[in-house]
Amino acid sequence: LISSKRSDSLIEVFDISDPYNLVFVKSFYNNTYFGNVEDFKVSGDILYIGDNVNSYLSSWNISNINDWIYLDHVSTIFSREISIFGDVLIAGSGNLNFINISDPSNLNLYQTFSNASIGSIKDLKIVGNYMHTYSYAGGNSELGYHIWNMSNFSNPVEIGHVLSDPGTASLYNAQILVKDNFVFYSYDEKNIRIVDFSNPLNPVINLTLEVINSSYKTDEIIRYINFLNDDFLSVYSGNRFFIYNFSDVGSISLVKIFNCLLYTSDAADEEDSV
Repeated sequence: LISSKRSDSLIEVFDISDPYNLVFVKSFYNNTYFGNVEDFKVSGDILYIGDNVNSYLSSWNISNINDWIYLDHVSTIFSREISIFGDVLIAGSGNLNFINISDPSNLNLYQTFSNASIGSIKDLKIVGNYMHTYSYAGGNSELGYHIWNMSNFSNPVEIGHVLSDPGTASLYNAQILVKDNFVFYSYDEKNIRIVDFSNPLNPVINLTLEVINSSYKTDEIIRYINFLNDDFLSVYSGNRFFIYNFSDVGSISLVKIFNCLLYTSDAADEEDSV
């Protein structure tokens, strides 16, 4: 397991072969190529790291987990979110940067795409011919979910969106999950929104799920969401995990809450990756 906290310069590796006894393997730091890790993705034996200090997107061979080998980097790329689609890596922030990774030791930035709806991307996912983004732009005018037709990588076309209410919070750690024809995303710091995009030209809100209500700490916010399997959703708030059954997307039910002390800071703009 490879873990890093956003905007930190340290990456940690754990052996999880025995899930009841996690073993720390090593920490990895390289100030030349990543001063602050924004996002990273693993593809085979290659690790791609996005950085927001040096503005590098770098590639590393991690076939030997104890001895990572630097391969290459692309400069002037602010990579808040990274998504891999075949031999193409898309690094997103204020625009979309398309990088050919067919040869990880020779990365090639071949296109940069800008659009008002791109704004400041909080998360992006590519499934099939569609790219799903959550972004903030233009004084909240474009805050929300956007779906793009990616059948032509040279010309991404926005085909639908569901905008959020202006002033819906900073959404520093908004995330997107995609399952079948539904998109799950942290609509604000307290709620999760589920959008039906079966008609991608007209995505519609299916449900807004309140996770953190007034009974919780005022500074407790949604920090991470993830699918456990096809039927269960995990939501991490820093103080607890919420487990939901979404086998029926129209009627999601809370199954269990696990209290924990994994997160100790009260800073509302921090984000953990789990």
